[in-house]
Amino acid sequence: ELPISVNEVGELKFAAIFSSESHIYHKELKALDELGVPIIVESVSRLDPSLLKNSIKDKELEKLIIAKKISAVIKFGQTPISKLWRDIDRKYLAIKAFSFKDKYLGLERGEVIENLSLLKKPLDHLF
Repeated sequence: ELPISVNEVGELKFAAIFSSESHIYHKELKALDELGVPIIVESVSRLDPSLLKNSIKDKELEKLIIAKKISAVIKFGQTPISKLWRDIDRKYLAIKAFSFKDKYLGLERGEVIENLSLLKKPLDHLF
């Protein structure tokens, strides 16, 4: 079953991808999970998706994007290995892409963010 509790800011409904070198973002991972943000945890992240309530797979995120339940994706760590991340540039052009504290998005478009204040419930106070 797909998660339907997504965090929104205006028109944006977020999902997150934790990739290689993202293991340093434990606090952000926990906070996003508590907010109900759907999260892909790639195997290269060294994080355990079984500890999350809102862990999803690539295909589930793609279904959420197609159903217009997700309109933005934030990556943590290095460029995700997921084909879905590259499809944001090719196939899902309406999806906004963000990179958390990493200037290399691995996409031709997107924005680097230094904090999570763009979410409806800013998470900065948790850190």
